[in-house]
Amino acid sequence: MEPESPEYCALAGAAGGYYGRVARIGTPVDAFAALKAYSPESYSWMDPGDNGKRMHLDYCFVSCGLEGRLKSARIDTQSEGSDHFRVWVEIGG
Repeated sequence: MEPESPEYCALAGAAGGYYGRVARIGTPVDAFAALKAYSPESYSWMDPGDNGKRMHLDYCFVSCGLEGRLKSARIDTQSEGSDHFRVWVEIGG
C-alpha cells in the first residue's frame, strides 16, 4: 500500500491536521513514521525492468505500547532476491 492511502489510514488511523496521527490502543503504529525515518528519497520497492520506478510500499507496524521502545529503522536497498527490499526495525529493552 502507498503512504497515506485509504488502506494505510484504515490500518494506522487518519492523520489529523492539528495533532497529526495520535497513537491509540488497538491501532498499529508505523515504526518508520514514529521514528521520522522517512525521507523523500525513501523506497522499499523498485521495478526490476526500470530501476527509476521506485515506491515506498512496505512497512513495519508495532503495537502502540512498543512505540517508546523503537530505536531505529532502515531499508536495505542493497538486498537481493526480490523487487521489495528488507525493512529493518530495532526495538530496545
